[in-house]
Amino acid sequence: MHVYIYDDFLNKKKFHNILNNIEIKLTDLGLNGKIIRLGAIKNVRQIINNEIQGGNKTLVAVGNDFTVNKIINSINFNDLNANTRLTLAIIPVERENNNIAKNIGIHHEIEACNLILARRIKKIDLIKANDFYFINSAHIDSLGSMVDIENKYEITCSTRGQVHILNLPAFENVASNPQDEKVEILIDSTPSSFLKKKKEGLSFFSSDNILIKNKDKKLILDDSIEIPTPIKIKTSGQQLNIIVGKERNF
Repeated sequence: MHVYIYDDFLNKKKFHNILNNIEIKLTDLGLNGKIIRLGAIKNVRQIINNEIQGGNKTLVAVGNDFTVNKIINSINFNDLNANTRLTLAIIPVERENNNIAKNIGIHHEIEACNLILARRIKKIDLIKANDFYFINSAHIDSLGSMVDIENKYEITCSTRGQVHILNLPAFENVASNPQDEKVEILIDSTPSSFLKKKKEGLSFFSSDNILIKNKDKKLILDDSIEIPTPIKIKTSGQQLNIIVGKERNF
């Protein structure tokens, strides 16, 4: 059975017609399922894991990037049976704050419903930042940031810009593969003499293990949550099945 997880911001009146259209489309496609509204739930982690333990293998995030990140960080991946084919689908509501959906080829809520029926699934790396997971990207202000790559290279950023940690390809000119058990590090400033032989203002690395420090700024995961440094970012060794569109960026 499909479990549709509605984020609490969807309780606003302006979303009622959108949700109604989504539910009509899902009914027409024969994709009815259980609806969980997060606004009325205090222990999201327990509810989601109860559904998984009860045998429900398709979770559908209805909302935005924050919804997806909230669900991912509620799943107890360590307790998942290796044979459990847990799949995540996304129905994006609103164009803004839905970069995860866009990067996996989903641009509209009705399109998303059709894709759930088509069930085109790709395995996406789960990236871990300390005790948190993310699947799309993370970023932090570059000024004052130190990036240690695999205990081999240490880059101290001394100018304003941003450090991006990419899993899904978020930029057209940067190749990022969310299935290679690595992350791409994009630094859009000129942080140190180590990088002066690189293109001015833009440096690019690939790694499975980095450390970030910045005493004044926090790292933002999937444009959703902020966590203080120091932060160890690494591939978790786990992948999540995600329903994707044909026009995905990988």
